[in-house]
Formats: sequence, C-alpha cells, structure tokens
Amino acid sequence: MKSIAILAGVVLVMVGAAFVVTKMVIKPAMAPHATAEPEKEKEAESPGEGAESKAEVYLVSNLLVNPTGTGGTRYLSASVGLQVTSPVSLEKLRLRDLQVRDLLILVLSSRTVEELTDSKSREQMRKEILGRLNQLLGGDQLTAVYFVDYVLQ
Repeated sequence: MKSIAILAGVVLVMVGAAFVVTKMVIKPAMAPHATAEPEKEKEAESPGEGAESKAEVYLVSNLLVNPTGTGGTRYLSASVGLQVTSPVSLEKLRLRDLQVRDLLILVLSSRTVEELTDSKSREQMRKEILGRLNQLLGGDQLTAVYFVDYVLQ
C-alpha cells in the first residue's frame, strides 16, 4: 500500500513538472514571435508644436547572445524596439526580419560585459544599431532604438 502511495506521488510530481515545462518553456517557444506585430505608441512631434502623431515600433524579442570574451559563461537576453518613420519602413523591417535579428545579434555579441553594463557604451551601441539598420534598409527609415528587455547574466 505504501508503494502505491509513493508511486502516485511520483506520478503527480512528474505530471506537474510536465505541465510547468509545457506552460513556461515549450508554449512560449512555439508562439509566433512578437516581431510580426508592431506596437503603436504616441509621441510628440516637437516640444513647441504639441501635436501628437502615432509612431510605429517594431519589436525584435528573444535575442540571446554571449558577450565577447566570456567563453560562453555569461549571456545577454534582450528585446529591442525599433521606431520607424512610416508603415512602409515597418514593412521593410518585416521582410528583412532575419537580417535585422542577425545584425542585432552581431552588434550585441561583439561587446564585452563591461561595455554592455556601461550606460555610455549602451548609448553608442544604440547609435551603431540605428546607423547600420538604416544602411540595411536604405535611408533614414528608423528614428530610435529602444532596449525593451535587457538582462545580463
């Protein structure tokens, strides 16, 4: 009788673990990426005008990179928001999603841990990403780069 109770307890623990893994790991990994849908936000055109326009933000989520010089012992998990100038620019980002993700991974993984934690270096990284993506898209398609999620372990 004791062995049946122990076996039932083990089965319950295994079912619970399977549920947690499915809910927290497998389901989010199989969900469509948030990059396919833009987020909209309002932003003032200029302080003097006071008029507001809608800015489109393209979200590139779930970037996971190893900083340079860490030998794979550290990682950065990040999501990046890319503010675009028009719906046409947003469509260009959608069409080049793989190239955009590759460029972001290249820039983020080329930094040391010290550079990734320093706010001045992060600002330089934003400018580099903005310039390189505008070059990729052909012209001034992007106006801002936002680090929406940025966790260094």
